[in-house]
Amino acid sequence: MSHVTEALESVSGVTSAKVNLKKGEAVVKSEDTPLEQLSAAVAAAGYKVV
Repeated sequence: MSHVTEALESVSGVTSAKVNLKKGEAVVKSEDTPLEQLSAAVAAAGYKVV
């Protein structure tokens, strides 16, 4: 499991996250989690949100 996946899944309301670092994609299932919170979690894991 990647650091990004772990970071996203640690955000309140996120039920699952699948990350493909090669493609630069993440698919997140959540309960109305604000995009800002998801972006902050990715940045905290040391990755850039594009």
